[in-house]
Amino acid sequence: MSQSSPEPVSTVPAAHPPRPAWLRLLRVLLYAVLGVWTLLLAAWLTLHWGLLPRVGDWRPDIERHASAALGAPVHIGSIQVSSNHWIPVLDLRDVRLDDPRGRPALRLPRVVAALSPRSLLAFELRLSQLYLDAPELVVRRDRDGRLHVAGQDLDAEGTVGGQGAADWLLAQHEVLVQHGRVLWIDETRAPVQPLPLEDVQFVLRNSLRQHHARLDATPPPAWGDRFSLRGRFRQPLLDAPSQWQHWTGTLYAEWPRVESAALAAALQLPLRAEGGEGVVRAWFDLRQGLWQRATADVAFGAVALRLNPRLEPLALSRLHSRREAERRPDGWRRAARDLAFATPEGHDRSEEHTSELQSRLHLV
Repeated sequence: MSQSSPEPVSTVPAAHPPRPAWLRLLRVLLYAVLGVWTLLLAAWLTLHWGLLPRVGDWRPDIERHASAALGAPVHIGSIQVSSNHWIPVLDLRDVRLDDPRGRPALRLPRVVAALSPRSLLAFELRLSQLYLDAPELVVRRDRDGRLHVAGQDLDAEGTVGGQGAADWLLAQHEVLVQHGRVLWIDETRAPVQPLPLEDVQFVLRNSLRQHHARLDATPPPAWGDRFSLRGRFRQPLLDAPSQWQHWTGTLYAEWPRVESAALAAALQLPLRAEGGEGVVRAWFDLRQGLWQRATADVAFGAVALRLNPRLEPLALSRLHSRREAERRPDGWRRAARDLAFATPEGHDRSEEHTSELQSRLHLV
């Protein structure tokens, strides 16, 4: 009886199951991300080591383009580039902007701009910090009531240089000004008396939706001590930064010592104040670009108020009041609260003569 031979064993390896589609897609995405980051790194190195070191040679072209964009002559003394841990830093010296009449409108002894890596992602100039040292700025109101900042007219939206310039400024992470000087010139009043503000300190910090700003400045001694303005605002997510008409936030003002005569003249109050130093604090609430509410606490000591040149001044040893204004559908509602004052004789007359003083000061 014959015996059958065993069948040969196959040596062909079994086929591996195909990779899942999601795994192949993940691999493609990983290579794409690595490729993008490689290109960005190469672009950053080219910008850092290849282009920026030659920026000083392009100073005339930069001046020409800046002058064309602003519509006024721009002069740059020098441009240097340094490095701080892979972050390029531009150092500009003696930057000057003239108004259309050739008068100096803005002088920047030094401008330091630290570039942000986001510049490559946004395909535009982005800064991690813009630092201005000892700038000198002229703000002028002409006879027609139009404002000019650094020789540039404020447009209908209340911005200088158009919406594009405002969007760029409000998109930078931090703007810092130290030891500045602002000269305010009001040509609507006669005689024209320029008002200098010294040691101006300003900081602006921007994020995706938040804008925080603070301004401190010292007026002439006849006006009082150093004052401060602080603002915190929020914008809608999809709006451009310059669309302040949709902002919501609060502005706070504090003046720890102000001369009553200077304050009355600045606010063009229908009275004349003589002597007296005071404290002013004010809050302004903004909602969707409209001022909704304002509150001001005012306290003065030893002040004389003259409502009419033919009347004797109303002498007070102290005066305190809170002014409130609120926007309503039918208009603004104004009120004076917590009114208190005393005569030089030392008698507190806040109760018996409140209505009389309110009437004379036009508080109601």
